[in-house]
Amino acid sequence: MTLAGLAGFVPVVSNNEPTHWWQGASGRWYIHTIYPINAIPDFNTCNYIFARPRFDGTREPLYIGQSSELHERLDRHEKLGPALRLGATEIHIHLLAQSRQERVNVETDLRHVHATPLNGQPTTTSPFLLPRPSSSLLSLADLLGPSTPPPSLSMLANLLGPPPPPPSLRTLADLYPLEALSKIRPRSSWNDRMAHWERPASDTEEEQIERAAEMVRVVLSNNRWLNDEGVTIAPQGSYHNNTNVRREADMDLRAVHPDIRLEYAPGVVIDSARTMLGIYDTGRTYHDIAQEMRREITRELIQRFGASNVDASGNKAIRLKKLPGSRADVDIVQTFRYYLVVWDFYSSQYHVEEGVAILGQDGSWTHNFPEQHHANGIAKRGRTKHRFKRNVRILKRLRDELVNADQLAPKQAPSFLIECLTYAVEDEYFLVETDDRYARALRILSRMDECLHDANWIMNATEINAIKYLFRPTQPWTVDDAKAFVLAACRRIEA
Repeated sequence: MTLAGLAGFVPVVSNNEPTHWWQGASGRWYIHTIYPINAIPDFNTCNYIFARPRFDGTREPLYIGQSSELHERLDRHEKLGPALRLGATEIHIHLLAQSRQERVNVETDLRHVHATPLNGQPTTTSPFLLPRPSSSLLSLADLLGPSTPPPSLSMLANLLGPPPPPPSLRTLADLYPLEALSKIRPRSSWNDRMAHWERPASDTEEEQIERAAEMVRVVLSNNRWLNDEGVTIAPQGSYHNNTNVRREADMDLRAVHPDIRLEYAPGVVIDSARTMLGIYDTGRTYHDIAQEMRREITRELIQRFGASNVDASGNKAIRLKKLPGSRADVDIVQTFRYYLVVWDFYSSQYHVEEGVAILGQDGSWTHNFPEQHHANGIAKRGRTKHRFKRNVRILKRLRDELVNADQLAPKQAPSFLIECLTYAVEDEYFLVETDDRYARALRILSRMDECLHDANWIMNATEINAIKYLFRPTQPWTVDDAKAFVLAACRRIEA
């Protein structure tokens, strides 16, 4: 290529359009000009990439190709529709390859280091990228090959503008603590780790969980006060919802008293609703009933398992401690039935959303909808080919790793919040068949990040039960907590 040939590209690769450097498996860097995917100039002969911007300003390649007739082909391109569905908003154009063979070489070099969901051919991946070129002269001379006479520095500066600065240890240290850098994994290792993380409790753990739960049920079934009051014992929590992870061997049970705690939505005439629903006062306070229920459960457990194995100090739950090799921890939460009464304007009648109400020892109320949560989780699991709950387990284990590395506060991202955020990601993000576990987890996290920066989504997001809002002042987490988890998780697996 001559300087005259280079000059022909001045209007295309200039400081007027944003550029992005993509690195190939050979270590060479290829400058691309960024255009909106729906408004590219009239280019035909070029290399191109359908790309999706990431939350941190980097780009994810979705398809890498080359063409001698891109402008004519683009409207009917078989990968354009799938790329748009995956979030592509940019097309990156590289114009320095002068023959078909050079374009194929560039495409092959890029595909061998960037695994994309839409390129059908298998690619190999590398966990690390080489430093970006330190000057325009060196980078372009490297692209053109050693036999090409180097153009002047001023010409290259006009053509390409300043290249991105090479990454430095200081930059990386700002993003990741030095301790985390020592634990960077290649993609293949991430896939192996995630294959382990996605598994539920082992058979041995399940046996211990079920044994412990059954022991508690049998013990409490012999309590006269609980039987006379009509208290029932039901499962809840991550084990019941099949989102618990290995080494998270515990069981949550709820002891449900039949007395009903009522709350009314705006527009409900309270006296009319109570009459229509047949609800009346028992003359006892919730506080008195809850205290008696706690005393009876605690007494029964201590009598059977000993005081040293029972912890009744929790605000909401009584814990039967695990016995290694025999039974898992069991948390028993005392609850009431909960009715949220709403007026249905279309049917002109009252409608009840039924859940459970927990009265803490500090006098605070918590309202949950475990049956709706359970049913919706099962439906999502089926729609996503069982990938929903597998990815919940992956992200919970990733959270644990971040906490252990001091990248996240211990209670900043509760398991319930992670499960709800994963549920909120649309089904199609779980169903890209070319994704490996690593790509799918990153795709899900990126979608979470998009949602968490959408004020309308935040205002309307609900828990998995589809009744209770996910972000409100009464929740024990905030939007910033969720953002912190997503950001730390993305940085960890993209390191």
